[in-house]
Amino acid sequence: MFDARYEVIVADTPGTLQIHHEIRYLVYCLEKGFENPDTFPDGQESDHWDANATAFIVRERETGQWLGAMRLVHPVRGGLPVHRLTHVNRDGAPARTGAAAELSRICVTQDYVRRQTAGLALSEGPGWGIRGGDGSGATSVGWRNQQRGPLFRTRLADDGECLNRQGMNAMVRPAVVVESRACSLTLPMRSELFAVMLRAAIEYSRNQDIPYMYFLVNRALARMVRRLGFEFSLAGVPCEYRGTRYPYLAHLDTAVQRATQSSPDMARLFLHGGEPYLLASTSSRHCPKWQ
Repeated sequence: MFDARYEVIVADTPGTLQIHHEIRYLVYCLEKGFENPDTFPDGQESDHWDANATAFIVRERETGQWLGAMRLVHPVRGGLPVHRLTHVNRDGAPARTGAAAELSRICVTQDYVRRQTAGLALSEGPGWGIRGGDGSGATSVGWRNQQRGPLFRTRLADDGECLNRQGMNAMVRPAVVVESRACSLTLPMRSELFAVMLRAAIEYSRNQDIPYMYFLVNRALARMVRRLGFEFSLAGVPCEYRGTRYPYLAHLDTAVQRATQSSPDMARLFLHGGEPYLLASTSSRHCPKWQ
């Protein structure tokens, strides 16, 4: 089961929240250039929606390396970021306040992308090489010279023991078959990571009695979600926000049901996988550094 490769953590302690925001700084400020790094002198990218959001971080179990982050934004006075950026159809929208959250700030570090690409020995033809977040073809900024905070400190077996080992890049590669020690993977490497992240967000939402989820994504990420077997509906008008973005709405029970019926990978992940996420606060009792 490929979720054995990754561990998703709800960043509900100061230490893990710092890691979450540092990952976002790395991706959105240094790698993609979407945000001005000078705006965040502490090396932690954030905005006003974070006060009403659940933060997640994900890492590779074997190496302990942090790979990505995402957040689940909860409504503020009935509104979500998607409502501020575009017109959302009211027909079919959740009627109950708090019945929908928005998954946003989904990011995977370019370092992980490079490692997976090198590990798979993928050839780099035109339009195939590793690109910067702006699609220019430039590699990511040399962020290793700007190391700061716990994100960039080694976290290997000691942290894994503390966490008890419980169990996006928008650029999509063609599917490949990878033989690993655990199993044969039939998903692209970034798709499998995104699947594990998406399951964590979905299962957290369902556990919190949140039946609907909004996304504001580009077409590449929307195609990735569909390839995983999930169904969702266009929820409004496309908008310009770091490129053209499309608002989608998913009813989570229905989305999971369709995905598990249509995809053997998703059936194994949702029906037979390990714990979808871990609360950092639960582990911090045994590992004070996470507090």
